[in-house]
Amino acid sequence: MRQILASIALFSACVSGGCGPSSQSDTRLARHTAGLGDCGARGPGVDVSLCDLSGLDLSQQDFTGASFFKTTLQFANLGGSALVNTDLREANLTLAVAAGADFTGANLSKANLTDADLRNATLVNALLQEANLSHILWDGANLTGADLRLAQLTDAVITHANLSGANLSGLSITDTQFVGTNLSGTNLTGVSGEDVDLTGTALRGARLDNANWVQSDFIRADLSCLDTSTCTSLQGAVLAETVWTDANLTRANLDGAQLVLASLERTNLTEASLVDAVMEKALLAGTLFVRANLTGANLKDSLVTGVLHLRDANLTGANLYNVNLTAADVSGVTWSNTSCPDGTNSDSNGGTCVGHLAPPGFIP
Repeated sequence: MRQILASIALFSACVSGGCGPSSQSDTRLARHTAGLGDCGARGPGVDVSLCDLSGLDLSQQDFTGASFFKTTLQFANLGGSALVNTDLREANLTLAVAAGADFTGANLSKANLTDADLRNATLVNALLQEANLSHILWDGANLTGADLRLAQLTDAVITHANLSGANLSGLSITDTQFVGTNLSGTNLTGVSGEDVDLTGTALRGARLDNANWVQSDFIRADLSCLDTSTCTSLQGAVLAETVWTDANLTRANLDGAQLVLASLERTNLTEASLVDAVMEKALLAGTLFVRANLTGANLKDSLVTGVLHLRDANLTGANLYNVNLTAADVSGVTWSNTSCPDGTNSDSNGGTCVGHLAPPGFIP
């Protein structure tokens, strides 16, 4: 975060003309002659590929359909400019200021946007495949339908942004904030995430299959769905040590998910599917598993505080060993080959774990 604040200071210096050897555009343009086209050209459709436009003030201009292929735009000010359908492949936008710019349909594949300021920018349907997005500022940005496959996000700020319907599959995300961001319908399949803050995000209908979200926060996140066709999928996701306090996972699919040491405090998993999910040593505090399918789920050694709501849940083949269910609501539960908290099997107890809900050595 300190690096991001330092970057903002550098942005301000650049906008006021403090970047590079000169603050005069005419003087700098004399140096920008290495490109394929006319490096001094401005306007829609211009070709400034391979040019060095670092530090220039290119704000509030119309570059619709222009080519910036492999162009150097370090410290450049593109604030409020129209860059619709531009070619920015492999461009260098390190520390560039593009707040409020319109990149709709632009191709930024393999571009370097390290420390760039794209707050409130529009990137609808933009291509950002394999782009470097480290330390980027994307507060309030609109990335609806954008393609960020295989891009790298490290220590970035993407709060209160709109990434609905975007493709983030295979993305590498570390120490990044998505607080309050709309990720509904987003493809997050195979994402590798660590220490990601998704507090208050909307993830309805998102795909998080086989993703890795180790030590990430999903506090108050909404992954609920109204019907099975739009349900959030976390099949096979690695969610070890994640925090789901007050999150809504109603009807979500977590089959085979790894939730070891996860915190599920007041998490709503009503009618969720957790077939073969692993929740060993998880924190289950006031968690709702009402009508949830926990067939084959492993909850061994989980810590229960408060009331655990298991009403009408399916616990066929589930492992509940050493889980204190003495205060749990187990009305209507389906018991079949269930490993009870005390180590016995429901099939040996007349088809139930009732009467065997205390872990070994439990003292009331």
